Amino acid sequence: MLIRKEKFLALANSRYLKELSTALLFILLIILLISHNTQDMAERMFWLDEVTTLHGATLPFWQIPRFSVSVQMQPPFFYWLGYFFEKIGNDPFTLRTAPLSLYILMIGFVFFYLRELQFTARIFLCLILILTPFSTYLATEFRPYSFAALSIIISSIFLYRALNRPYSWSAVILYGFSALLLQYTLSLNSFVFGIQILFISTASAFDLYNKGFSKTFENNKPILMVSLLLCCLYVVFLYLVSGVSINQGYLPGLFVMNDYIGSLKTNFKILLDSIVLLDSWLRYLTISLFFVGFIVGIRLNKWLILYLMIILVGQFLFSTYMTFSRISWFSQRYIVASYVTYAMICALGADYLFRVIGKKAALLLVIAILISSLYTSINNFIKSLQTVKFNPTIAVVESLRCNNRMTMLLGNPGYITFVPEYAFRHDPLIIAPKHDKNIYKIISQAASKKYCFIFQKMKKISSDEKLFIVLSSLPGYQSQMHLTTRGSHVPATAWTFYPK
Repeated sequence: MLIRKEKFLALANSRYLKELSTALLFILLIILLISHNTQDMAERMFWLDEVTTLHGATLPFWQIPRFSVSVQMQPPFFYWLGYFFEKIGNDPFTLRTAPLSLYILMIGFVFFYLRELQFTARIFLCLILILTPFSTYLATEFRPYSFAALSIIISSIFLYRALNRPYSWSAVILYGFSALLLQYTLSLNSFVFGIQILFISTASAFDLYNKGFSKTFENNKPILMVSLLLCCLYVVFLYLVSGVSINQGYLPGLFVMNDYIGSLKTNFKILLDSIVLLDSWLRYLTISLFFVGFIVGIRLNKWLILYLMIILVGQFLFSTYMTFSRISWFSQRYIVASYVTYAMICALGADYLFRVIGKKAALLLVIAILISSLYTSINNFIKSLQTVKFNPTIAVVESLRCNNRMTMLLGNPGYITFVPEYAFRHDPLIIAPKHDKNIYKIISQAASKKYCFIFQKMKKISSDEKLFIVLSSLPGYQSQMHLTTRGSHVPATAWTFYPK
């Protein structure tokens, strides 16, 4: 009896130590995430798209979907989340806590619930998701991209489980809810959802060929019904977004193969710099494990690796196609799905390698990576707290504004007014009026009260030229051109108009 009691206590102690060490590792990962990715989270300029997202989040709850679709051509889930965070506070730190919370949730899901990978491979996947250059943007940008990354990982895992058990209502319903998250967090996730439906259809077609109609329908009824329902609901959203895209000129223009190939070459460098090339020696390890994951995946689970590779490459090709004929730049935020699938393929390679070298060696390796990364990240975080912060928008306006007099900011309605409007939201002497048909009347009324005006423009836009002409012809005003320090959304020149 005494021996049994001792065995029980030893077993309980071992379980306690295992749970304690697991919790400690997770806490260290979260510390690494925060210290590595939030170094300028509170001070970094709240830029155009973030301010626009905030505008949507301040609307009444049930008006948010109309705004998200008609203004940003995005689904409403993140804006609804922002609605609640805005109630807590509208400063950058509070608002950016929303995507950071989603990122922590993603790391938690991978760490605790991604049981398809062994424990050390899950830790390694968390490290890639934290240390990739793109992770800083995802974790701290008040935009839906961290939500999109979370939904891609969760829906892909639940899809994998549902395809292995297409007859299980519980597995399929879990996939259904995760697919809803995927659909209504980011418009570009439509590509990922399309690939998921393709794989569901392909699996069902194989079953139909091998088992016949009656057995296939009986076995796959849950996943077929849920997929059909998801598609029917999603078609309505895509129809609304495509209509807005056509009206606002956001659909791809004339396809020119040479231009497209040129854009692919340029955008591939962005893919490398923001996703593949980690800021340390880990880049060589992750690239090697990516190829290991691909080669081993082809041998052991070709359908899984095919799914991941189609999304990795396909999202890059699709996003380039959607943007190359309209804009001259490409952003890492358009390839969230490529970022997620690259990390998952690396994790598959790590899972295979760690099985070869053994659990103890694998655990020592990931802990060594974690500790070394923690030291560097915490050190850089402490240094960032001692660094003087610079907001180019505030710097320009402060250098040009009139002292003790109302100053009106004018220029391109998006790039010039929205960002400083937020930056000076607590300053009663700075206003940035909405650019609509009443803007000239607003300027006239402000001039009668002897306001000062700061005029900036990013490009040669006809509405900007009209504003400049109106300001130049104001009676009793003199103007002066200034050279400014160009920054994000800050043009190289600005004009001030002030009473004589």
